[in-house]
Amino acid sequence: MVIDKITLKAKSIKAFKSLPITAQVALLHGEIMEARKFRIPLSAICAALNEAGSTVTVRYFREVLFVLRKSGQNTISSSGVVLPDVNDVRGNTVNAYETKERNDHNLSPSERRQQKADFYTKLTNPLLHQLKKGKE
Repeated sequence: MVIDKITLKAKSIKAFKSLPITAQVALLHGEIMEARKFRIPLSAICAALNEAGSTVTVRYFREVLFVLRKSGQNTISSSGVVLPDVNDVRGNTVNAYETKERNDHNLSPSERRQQKADFYTKLTNPLLHQLKKGKE
């Protein structure tokens, strides 16, 4: 059944429980959309995620799906791209996302949240890239 596929895939991902909920949903987005095509309620999908170790609530799950749809994120591709490391002003090597985040002090709180959600739902996130690489 489609719900069982979600649970099995989630359990096969290393450190699934420790990932942010947005990343958990992003990794399983294809299976979740397949379940939605069969009109399976969000509460049942949420229960399957919780069975696999997630702590997502139905309300937050709905919000994460909205963010993924809004950002145009359909599924995570197997060819992940990691942002390159750059040198900051002091010569320390930092991730390009962290550098960009530090320079965006003029963002509103909602823009910062959106930026953070985008970071976690795309494969430019080094942690997601490592997990995806470890599965192959």
